[in-house]
Amino acid sequence: MSKAIVPVIICVLSSIFTLAVAFTNTAPVKISLFGSGIDLAPGFLALGTFVLGAVSVLSFALVRQGKKMASDKIVGEWEKQDQKLQNEVQSDKVRLLEAKIETLETALKSALSRNK
Repeated sequence: MSKAIVPVIICVLSSIFTLAVAFTNTAPVKISLFGSGIDLAPGFLALGTFVLGAVSVLSFALVRQGKKMASDKIVGEWEKQDQKLQNEVQSDKVRLLEAKIETLETALKSALSRNK
């Protein structure tokens, strides 16, 4: 079972519960909001609160997704730089070996010319 299935199940169940509460409690009650009274069904108050919570969670998820994408981009750039550095190190090793071979060839030629 994947990790994403549990939050989806919780979201679906809480949505069903909120909708059930909203549509079964439609008798208006007086609610005081910023000093003024309004008639509102408690079920719709619960539904509005649920929607505001869902919007908040989604906005946080979008911010987190944006940060993750930026982080992945930086990691990708670092991996490219690491690969470039590895290629340079490998190239330097090859050049060093070629220089050693050239030095050995020169020393061998010098030794052979002295022995003649």
